[in-house]
Amino acid sequence: MNAATTAIVRDLTRSDLAVYLAATGRFDRDVSSLAKGCQAEKKKGARRLAPVNTPSPRPREEKATGLLAAAAARAARWNACAARFKEKGHRTDAVVTLKDRMLFVDNVKAGSATVRKRLKEAWGLTWETWETDVKDRRRGCGRGRTTTACVTEAQANDTVRWAVVRDPIQKLESGVRQVWERPGHNRWLSADELVRKQLALDEGKFVDEHFEPNAWRLSGRLADGGVLRLDYVVKLEELDDVWPELAAPVSY
Repeated sequence: MNAATTAIVRDLTRSDLAVYLAATGRFDRDVSSLAKGCQAEKKKGARRLAPVNTPSPRPREEKATGLLAAAAARAARWNACAARFKEKGHRTDAVVTLKDRMLFVDNVKAGSATVRKRLKEAWGLTWETWETDVKDRRRGCGRGRTTTACVTEAQANDTVRWAVVRDPIQKLESGVRQVWERPGHNRWLSADELVRKQLALDEGKFVDEHFEPNAWRLSGRLADGGVLRLDYVVKLEELDDVWPELAAPVSY
């Protein structure tokens, strides 16, 4: 993408970028920016979320230091933000195991395939893992995949809930490359043309699934209508370092 297009995308994804940058070395400044953005959205009539959900079980919480602690702080800031996407009521693909108390929110172009591959290799968990407690909702909550809408708030609150995010520009550029590899007319469009096409769509509509931003994917609704609240939001470049602790609850 050229510099002008990149500038437009940066301006439109400021909230998305704040989710990604919160709890890093620029913690105070980014959190302040995110808070101001959330306050502005609240003034427009966004629903105020409940302050907290029931805490999730965290078998290794005493080791939540360093990167994992930053991921927890990032999740707390995201949960408190009244982002407009949280009002859309859309579902998001997820890998869920109520038995092992883990819920991974799938965020396209942010380590999605990597995490799913690891979960499948280690524990046989996939999008298609339908445990007894969610099978009765299969037709209404998924599209051949498990989604956030397959579990109730009570069920979700009994899991460790986490997601991975990526720098918005890098994420979009990866999405563009994904589109170029898929059949259809869009593969013949330039990155700039694809961005212009996306900007012409109504909010919540996307040129391709892989254009969905971090904030959209992290705003999936639950079976009883609430917005999923997360325990950890991990930056893509931190994934390898925090993986052992994130995976610990599933391995018990």
